Amino acid sequence: MNNFQTAYPLIPLLEVAPLALERVQEFDGLRKYIATAGATVGEIIGGLDINFVERPSRADIEVKPKDVLFARMQATVKVLFADEQSSQYIFSTGFAVCRASKRILPKFLYYWFTSAEFNSAKDSLCTGATQKAISNSGIENLKIPLPPLAEQERIVRLLDETESLRRLRQQADARMASFILALFHEMFGHQTKWRKTKVEEVVEKRSNAIRTGPFGSELHHSEFITEGVPVLGIDNIVTNSFRWTRVRCLPLKKYDRFKRFRVFPNDIIITIMGTVGRVCVTPDDLPECMSTKHLCVISTDKNVVDPYYLWATFLFDQGLRKQTSVITKGAIMEGWNATIIRKLLISIPPIILQREFAAHVQNTYSVQAVQARSAERIEALYQSMLSRAFAGEL
Repeated sequence: MNNFQTAYPLIPLLEVAPLALERVQEFDGLRKYIATAGATVGEIIGGLDINFVERPSRADIEVKPKDVLFARMQATVKVLFADEQSSQYIFSTGFAVCRASKRILPKFLYYWFTSAEFNSAKDSLCTGATQKAISNSGIENLKIPLPPLAEQERIVRLLDETESLRRLRQQADARMASFILALFHEMFGHQTKWRKTKVEEVVEKRSNAIRTGPFGSELHHSEFITEGVPVLGIDNIVTNSFRWTRVRCLPLKKYDRFKRFRVFPNDIIITIMGTVGRVCVTPDDLPECMSTKHLCVISTDKNVVDPYYLWATFLFDQGLRKQTSVITKGAIMEGWNATIIRKLLISIPPIILQREFAAHVQNTYSVQAVQARSAERIEALYQSMLSRAFAGEL
């Protein structure tokens, strides 16, 4: 946050919103468990009923109403505002939980956690050998702008209005996704005669057709610049369709070392860290670009599997989802890898049927493209409002 300018005092986050550290106590029956994969910004999208004895090891966070949660993982924006219902759930230790003091409104805290300024600061403090995340000691170094309570109330009212526009846009997108889901099940959901094969058997006949990385010390966020070869991340895939988001590039000379991680047009990309299990097909006009360790990229043999059919299979096929649940011992997935993906069994319908489905999806996408432009304008407005609000410029 070194470059963040604000008219308000910048104070340590934990001075006004200390960490809530309650752990799960023994309970009878079942309770719903929310992993980081089961959340987005402001919304719980999945959960698992668990008992105390057989609960996942990470199912160990209790919350109270008006607590605010954010995902600890680097490059992952997931924020929840606990209400009466969700305060009965158990949450993953992948979340940090802050409890607002009398000096700060919980909803003001929630909006700060969704801001680019907060998430940039959080990411800079993340540590770890593989999947980086912020620790409690790292959170001690985070700061927050703190206007008077009356000003906080005014800011929250303005941001509530802007967020309501985002919700309406998201609801329209969800209805479009529901149409594709229904079409997939109508065309492919009742057939058992088609042969099944592993994902690794329907890719291009070349090395590295399924790839992930670079890993570890090969590539650092500090190396990204604003011009050069684009570097794709979770944010480009998180909506289950490809979208350009923030600019992240490598110099051309640096990219020469990473050409094995190139992403091609009509590749499948799956998120395997942070927000896991999101999938997209890359566009026909995708320029030369590369992936990161958070993604698994698949180049399919298009004479066997249409990319849009495989995309929908990853998203909608219950048989595939059951396979991943078995692999992860019944818990909500918190991370896939290329080995898991290679071995997943999928049905192979006739290619002509797959292509018919793909044509319907692409027609739907043409409508979504119009919606996306509207969503981009709304998101730009929202982010501008956030930035101006916390800078003291509203």
